[in-house]
Amino acid sequence: MGVRFNTSAITESSSAVGRELAKPSGGSHGAALRWSARFLVAASWISGAIFAAYIVAFFRGVPLGGAGERWNESLPDLYDGGALLSTAAIGAHFMAGAVLLLLGPVQLIGSVRRNVPALHRWLGRIYVASAGLAGLGGFGFILGRGTIGGPLMDTGFGIYGALMVLCAAMVYARARSGSYDQHRAWAIRLFALTVGSWLYRMEYGAWFLLSGGVGIGPGFTG
Repeated sequence: MGVRFNTSAITESSSAVGRELAKPSGGSHGAALRWSARFLVAASWISGAIFAAYIVAFFRGVPLGGAGERWNESLPDLYDGGALLSTAAIGAHFMAGAVLLLLGPVQLIGSVRRNVPALHRWLGRIYVASAGLAGLGGFGFILGRGTIGGPLMDTGFGIYGALMVLCAAMVYARARSGSYDQHRAWAIRLFALTVGSWLYRMEYGAWFLLSGGVGIGPGFTG
């Protein structure tokens, strides 16, 4: 029962999230909770879209311009012109990730699901396919090149990618079987995983901005 309640609350639109939060209280306190929920959702969606636009512009635009080595300015040892399969795998990972950031919030809007179910289904198919591609692309890069953090980061990111593929498969399978409560629950898990990469980078960016990278070694150790 607890899982069903949580997934129902999360998968509503931002205004519905605010209403759920405001139910226990009334007056100004309830209004503050409602508006804070809306602000949190809006900030998350806008920043995610900005990150997606950056991925498309930089990680797609730079190779097309013949300067793929510039990837390494953002993430060391990422681009290698002599390892085309690994480079293609991580490129697919990034492009699919941009799609996930752009489409994920739309899939959470309850009014879209109710009023335009065909759009929800088609965007869902694209979302699930992109999640699978992102997971497999990242896994392919790890197998071919490895991450900058060595075996520990390889293992962590490999498990992350495997979980994305698993959740994507379960989302699709539960929708096809008509088990919509389970479909919704697995979709929430998949969305949480897809925004994990963005949150990870936001955390690192904030830490570098505030501390100058104190405690972080050249291989992302420390």
